[in-house]
Amino acid sequence: LPKVEADVFVQPDIFYGLKSGVKNVTVLYDLIPLIFHDEYFSLKDSVVRLRRIKQFKTQQNLRIFKRVTERYQNVDHILSISEASLVDLHRLYPKTKKIASTVTPLAAQLLPSPTGKRPYSAPYAIYVGGADSRKNIVGLIDIFDDACKLGVKLDLVLVGNDFLNMNFPEMPSIMARINISPFKFKIHLKGYVPDTELALLYEH
Repeated sequence: LPKVEADVFVQPDIFYGLKSGVKNVTVLYDLIPLIFHDEYFSLKDSVVRLRRIKQFKTQQNLRIFKRVTERYQNVDHILSISEASLVDLHRLYPKTKKIASTVTPLAAQLLPSPTGKRPYSAPYAIYVGGADSRKNIVGLIDIFDDACKLGVKLDLVLVGNDFLNMNFPEMPSIMARINISPFKFKIHLKGYVPDTELALLYEH
């Protein structure tokens, strides 16, 4: 390959390193494995089976992850996908406060126009995503129960692959929490839904 002269090197994944001799711009996604290191680097079976953390099983890998994250202190500009991620970086690595940073939230996926009937007759709150421990779904159900006890007319809809996968490590505790809820009949586990149905759920 021919040698390319560049003024700026944009690194979307800092794990792959930086380039010398040019300005480095890198993307910051999140520092969840450092913030929840006990969950992410534990050897407990209920944790290491999580899809996202298979590469982070040992304390040795925790040290590697820390060394990689320290590279953010040596870049010229940081593109962060959220304000929260940037705050976490500044808290863990105060030197990065002096580095120019831009928050560029990930673009929302364009969903098709919703068509069809309202999916639930009652007003509902919707959660879309995974069920791993950092999402605190049990805490979400606690709050839902409290709201219902105060007389709020509300259902709860949980959307995502994990919610219909009883082999997922967090699902036993989530199901145990749902089963003791006096409002469990108002909690709907949808699992994966196609974009057309997701658009309808958001619409209402």
